[in-house]
Amino acid sequence: MKGEGSLEEINEWTIRLVPLIFGVAILFLPTLARGALGKVGALVTGLLLATSPIFTYYSRYYVQEMLFVFFTLGALVSLWRYQTSRQLFWAVWFGLFCGLMHATKETCVLTFAAMVAGGGVLVLSSYFKTRKFDLRQLGESAAGIWALRAWVIVAVIFFSSFFMHWEGVWNAITAYFHTVDRAGGQGHEKAFGYYWGILFNYSEEGYSSSELPLLLLGLVGIVFAFVEKTTNPRNRAARFLAVYSLVLWCIYGVIPYKTPWLALNFLLGFSLLAGHGFDRLLKAVRFSDARIVLCLLLGWGLFSAHGRVLLSTRTYA
Repeated sequence: MKGEGSLEEINEWTIRLVPLIFGVAILFLPTLARGALGKVGALVTGLLLATSPIFTYYSRYYVQEMLFVFFTLGALVSLWRYQTSRQLFWAVWFGLFCGLMHATKETCVLTFAAMVAGGGVLVLSSYFKTRKFDLRQLGESAAGIWALRAWVIVAVIFFSSFFMHWEGVWNAITAYFHTVDRAGGQGHEKAFGYYWGILFNYSEEGYSSSELPLLLLGLVGIVFAFVEKTTNPRNRAARFLAVYSLVLWCIYGVIPYKTPWLALNFLLGFSLLAGHGFDRLLKAVRFSDARIVLCLLLGWGLFSAHGRVLLSTRTYA
């Protein structure tokens, strides 16, 4: 659009603009899942993402991760909207976002695995109650077919470079054989707890950068997700998100290959759970004074997290 036709012509402003657009757009997607998070929860999720040090940093640093987590959130929101409306419109959107995830990063398979785990837990929970496997609770077969069509169309368009390079479609499949080798580390080997060192305290690098508000509220959301019965769509969505986020965190923790920006993937789920958790916490507290205190603590946490971004002299990269 700017007429920059080569790498030499691209400047820093253009490169930073791409993740910036998606980093800002992701703040508004939770509003489409108000039914799952609650109105307050959707607002809190957006605020946590806006003030999160790691989300803020990678909204101005060009790696594919910010695009990928935006498409991931789009897929999760579309899945929720389909589950509550059963409209093919949202099933198609789910497929489109899955296709964009696939075209953006090969690590999409890890996210899809976590989604399957979340859905599997819901099916098993239903089975233990009724002693019947009912896969229809996940969706109708027609919706699945339409979602798959949308997924394949988007993936083929991008991997073939808009039908100009068909070899790219085959390469998209064979690339996973190389991905398995790369998962071994290739110079990026880190211990299981590497991400927590980044999110809480990276003292060996001389700076501290905390995601404490997001993670603590995320844990609150996980508690509510497993304590409350899955008798309504919102509680089912919370249970799904809890399993999805925990499984994804474990997957990225077990894989030796680790880079800081990969933490965005499971933190996205924690941010949604944090919004849900805060909303449920406000409703669980009976006294208005206690609610005011909770809101003040949240405000202090958001301000503190944002302040760390402004004061930090080191970066996540």
